[in-house]
Amino acid sequence: MRRIGHGIWKLRAQAARATLIFSLLVTGVACATTGELDEPRDPPRIEKLRLQITKVRNAVDTTRHAVARARGADYSPELYVRLAELLSEEARYHYQLAYEREQGASRSMTVPQVRLLKEDAIEIYERVLRDFPESPLAPRVLFNIGQEQRELGNFDEMQSAMRRLVEKYPKSPLRFDALLVLGDYHFDKQNFTEAEKFYAQIVDAELNRHDGIAHYKRAWIRMNRGDCKSALVEFEGALENAKAWDELVAKRAAAQQTAQGISEQVGTQQDIDVRRESLVDMAYCYSREKPFKGALAYFQDHAYNRATYLAAVSRLAARYRMMGKYGEAADTSRELLALGAANDLHLDDARSFYSALKQQKSYDNIGQDTRLIANMVFGYYSRPTIAAEERERLVAEFETYTRDLLTSAQEVLGKNPDHKTRSKKKIAQAQSIAAGYDVYLDAFPASEHRAEMLLNMAEVLSDAQQPFEAGRRANEAAALLEDATTKQNALYDAVVYLQESLRTTRDPSKYRRVTARATLRNVGSQLLGFDIEPDKARRVKFAIAQTFYDEGQYNQAIDRLTAVAYEFPQTEEADAAVHLTLDSYNTLNDFDGLMYASRRFLAEGSPISAGVKGEVQGILAAAEQRKLDELSLEAAGEDGGGLDQLIHFAEQNPSTEVGERALINAFVAARAVGDTAKVYEMANQIAEKYPQSEQLPGIYSSLAQTANTRFEFNQAIDYLKRAAQVNEDQRTLILTAAAELEAELGRTASAQGTYETAVRKSKEEARDIALSGLAILLERNKSASEMVAALQPYKSSSEPEYQARLGLAYLASGDAESAETAFSEVLVNEASASPGALGRAHYGMAELMRLTVESYPAPSDLDMLQELIALIDLTQQSYLQAARQGSPTMTAVSLSRLAVASEMAAKKFLNIRLPDSISVSDKKDILDAMKARSEALNDAAQQALEACGEQAYSSYNFSRVVRQCLQNQKLTTIMIPMDPIKEDRSNPDGGFEQLRGELAKNPEDLERLATLGKHFFEKQNYHAARLVYKKAVDAGGGSAVLNELGRANEAVGDLGGALNAYALAAEAGFEPARKNLKKVLNTYSLGKVADKFEARLDGSTESEDP
Repeated sequence: MRRIGHGIWKLRAQAARATLIFSLLVTGVACATTGELDEPRDPPRIEKLRLQITKVRNAVDTTRHAVARARGADYSPELYVRLAELLSEEARYHYQLAYEREQGASRSMTVPQVRLLKEDAIEIYERVLRDFPESPLAPRVLFNIGQEQRELGNFDEMQSAMRRLVEKYPKSPLRFDALLVLGDYHFDKQNFTEAEKFYAQIVDAELNRHDGIAHYKRAWIRMNRGDCKSALVEFEGALENAKAWDELVAKRAAAQQTAQGISEQVGTQQDIDVRRESLVDMAYCYSREKPFKGALAYFQDHAYNRATYLAAVSRLAARYRMMGKYGEAADTSRELLALGAANDLHLDDARSFYSALKQQKSYDNIGQDTRLIANMVFGYYSRPTIAAEERERLVAEFETYTRDLLTSAQEVLGKNPDHKTRSKKKIAQAQSIAAGYDVYLDAFPASEHRAEMLLNMAEVLSDAQQPFEAGRRANEAAALLEDATTKQNALYDAVVYLQESLRTTRDPSKYRRVTARATLRNVGSQLLGFDIEPDKARRVKFAIAQTFYDEGQYNQAIDRLTAVAYEFPQTEEADAAVHLTLDSYNTLNDFDGLMYASRRFLAEGSPISAGVKGEVQGILAAAEQRKLDELSLEAAGEDGGGLDQLIHFAEQNPSTEVGERALINAFVAARAVGDTAKVYEMANQIAEKYPQSEQLPGIYSSLAQTANTRFEFNQAIDYLKRAAQVNEDQRTLILTAAAELEAELGRTASAQGTYETAVRKSKEEARDIALSGLAILLERNKSASEMVAALQPYKSSSEPEYQARLGLAYLASGDAESAETAFSEVLVNEASASPGALGRAHYGMAELMRLTVESYPAPSDLDMLQELIALIDLTQQSYLQAARQGSPTMTAVSLSRLAVASEMAAKKFLNIRLPDSISVSDKKDILDAMKARSEALNDAAQQALEACGEQAYSSYNFSRVVRQCLQNQKLTTIMIPMDPIKEDRSNPDGGFEQLRGELAKNPEDLERLATLGKHFFEKQNYHAARLVYKKAVDAGGGSAVLNELGRANEAVGDLGGALNAYALAAEAGFEPARKNLKKVLNTYSLGKVADKFEARLDGSTESEDP
């Protein structure tokens, strides 16, 4: 109990003590004990009380003297109250002294000093009220009078004092204490209606320290009336308000209010934890009114510490057990075991938990549940205070409980409707039971039922799809069993489980697989020592033999598996043993042994069934084929020495699949050793002897690739065309590749014919790629009319490259309408068009606009003039749009033609004829404006021409159009002029065999590429040299290779390509390339351009513009 103020003792608020004193005083018995007291049974305690009485009497005397001296002083009320409280304190010590002397035998004792002292105190309190009615201590005095009267048993006087306090001092905090005392008085009398009125006044007022207990008492009133629903509301109110008050007190303390300021509140002191008691007591109604779902979370949220939570859950568990709700009882007991300490109380919870689980017959969490029970029991009996006998009793008791739960759970699992299936639910349940058995074996290692439980555990582990652990447990159980039959059955179960674990792939652990095989051999060997049934012996021997196969010990596996097959013929194990035997030979690459064993198993007296013989025949055929493949591999050695034997084998098996395969293998082997002549020979033999072979397309394609890597271009083209003949699906792509190679070699006519063949023989949906290539070829080498004649038959195609070039050909031929249709088709399919196609389409549209401007009549009025201006602006924008598409070729062409269009438009503005209706001054202004616009267009034309020429410096674009721009010449045709590639019919395929062979092995060997290119150039095979140098540049060749590429381009007529290569090499600092660049530019009257390049390469910005 706490002190209140400076030495002011807590006023006796405890109803129980008041009742005891009342029973002492109202008896009216004045037992005058005049004799001497017996010797105290507890002298130290009694001496302490005597000392307290002496101190209080001294304080009383001192206070009386102070009262006498301070008569009439302002602080007299405080002295009187102090004196009364000291008298009450002395009375309390007298009562405690008497109680101690009686050794607590009874609290109903007669102590005259108590009544006399309390009556003196009441008289003093009454005097304070009478003499000092306006004193601020009046509420406190009234409350103390009420308390003294209650302890004296004068309940009417007590009620009068408390009511007087409530009515006269409605603002005093002590009114709540008075209301609580009054409510408790009626509550004890079971006058709940009157009690509730007083409690209601407390809870309806502002938050106070008795809010919580008032709600708590109201909840009990409703429980006594059977209204659990309302009681729950009141209990929750008690929890919330008690918590709110605690938080308020803490907030005041944090706000630097003194502890004295908080504690100097006279009144009843609560000796119960309202929050704890409310949460615990509400369990009764909660279990009746609310569902269990969420109950634990609810109580956890409202509990302020673990002890409170566990007390509430314990009460809740007891309620559910009493109500027969075993599922809820199990869940609450589970929570208690999980969180509770190992003591007697929670040991009973473990017993209750066992009973609830048995009644519920639901074992979904049996693994966790047995762990909880075992942990509680172990924690309890591990305490040093527990005697050995008690420990043994507890172990025996809970071993029985745990074993009963696990066996019951396993029984329920076996009765499950889907117990024969492996549903996820059953597997999870089995895993939980297995975990429970694991707990049992750890918790009770000396149990006499250990072997039996191990066997049970093995069974549920099998149901849980853990056959490896099941086998280990069954083997462990067998070691404990003494009965031969039972031991034999356990060993056989272990074999079955371990064999199953090796068949499954759920556990990839290498350790488990190795352990399972070793354990299976050990257990199987033990089992074969018994006289077991033939069927079991067959399975066990096969399982042992299979472990050697699984472990990779194939020689031992072959011996054991063959023995099983012949010992138990015409059985499932015999068939399986034969398959594994043959697979062992195959894995060892022992094809001779495989063929021998296969023939043996197919011979008379074979142990295999008829159905398996067909499979063995297939294996034998495959073995023979593999033997052939082995010979083929030997023939494909570095020296290719076995090729002749392979070809001979093919000749011995003509017109057969094996013969065809032999030739194909010879072809592959020849290619592998780099014997190109033999490769071509084998390909020709395959085509001649097996013209319908499905391998021909691949062979021809492979040969074309080989020839191309050897830079044997004629051979490559020939094999591509052969491949196209036998490969209808890829015909278009293959012919297109052949045509592209022909075009690169300067064989324009042949390339055009190949493209046209590809277009004619292709399906409509596959011909676009060939059409695109054909259009590109014709654009470079043919006139507009020739292009239209060749391309027009396929105008339904929407391929952008094709349509863009066909449109330009139409336009150059005078068919503007068809041209516009083609250009529109490209722009509609913009997303799939290349920059070159888009550039040509926009360029074509700009040319159509130019033609419109060119044919536009001389303006005769302002409207026509404005329309002409708009047309010219639109034309310029169209050319610029074409130039921006990212194609270097079309950028130059569009800028050059923009210059042409601008000059034409400038002349238009100088030929304007204005009507006479316009004034002379207006005419002058308009003509001046048109003259200025004409001059601006001429400037724009020159700027466009210069921008065109600038392509040579910015991107090294030296196309034919750019070279004209550099000479200040504009493009005068719609068609795009290009450097014509010279025709070439030379055969570059002969010679340089060693060099070609080395390049076939390493196509990106820069040194050998440069050497081959030089050989081609020296033999005047310029087109072949150009292809070789292009390959070298793509492979990372430097400036020297670029210079040689420029020479090759110059030799075949590709002047733009030559200048581009020279410029790149010169920029890299290669002096010969710089000289070649200057020489060619000077040759073609571009000396000023050469000088400007020289200046740029030297780092100077001062040069004369060309």
